[in-house]
Amino acid sequence: MRIGIIVQARMSSSRLPGKMMKKADGKPLIWYVMSSLEKCSQVDELILSTSTLESDAPLAEYAAQSGYPVYRGSLENVSGRFLETIDKFSLTAFVRICGDSPLIDYRLVDEAVEIFKSGDYDIVSNVIKRSYPKGQSVEVVSANAYKKMTECGMDEHEQEHVTVKLYRNIDSLKSYSMESNPNYGEIQLSVDTAKDFLSFEKMVHMMNKPHFEYGWQEKMALLGKG
Repeated sequence: MRIGIIVQARMSSSRLPGKMMKKADGKPLIWYVMSSLEKCSQVDELILSTSTLESDAPLAEYAAQSGYPVYRGSLENVSGRFLETIDKFSLTAFVRICGDSPLIDYRLVDEAVEIFKSGDYDIVSNVIKRSYPKGQSVEVVSANAYKKMTECGMDEHEQEHVTVKLYRNIDSLKSYSMESNPNYGEIQLSVDTAKDFLSFEKMVHMMNKPHFEYGWQEKMALLGKG
């Protein structure tokens, strides 16, 4: 079994353009994402997936110079880009992480991958029923199951959002739903807007140890909602 994390990121965000290279404490947002995920012990590869647009070149170059494999493909058909990435890196499963998650807790990823490896699952996810904070979303997907689902055809929304079709057909899949009790699904730990970035930046300045050493509950506490 070969499992790779695919970090989906781009510079052309409508709500916060260029956010992936926007700096907090001297480091770009993408650094926070990748430097946490590289701590994962249950995966074989950590890949940046971005588009072939010229605007995404600085992001791709930064990741490559930092030693991360990069795959560039379609901007709109992100699902197709994921399929190409799966084939290029010979993955039997992938972990999808959105680039707007600089506070992602790598321990959640390892937990999800361990569950995936323990059973014959098509998908292990904490998004089937959202109870973890936004910005802590983890999806582990079987490459074969994903390929079969996409072969049936995907609409524009499904192509753009990669795993939507899986959730629309979740009853036909062998799935495992990771859930938190209490439910923290309304807490915002992702960076979608300028306001979110300012909140993230304030949290970083409060940290007295590397960001990846904080679990997601500790990060909630920094946010003042723990």
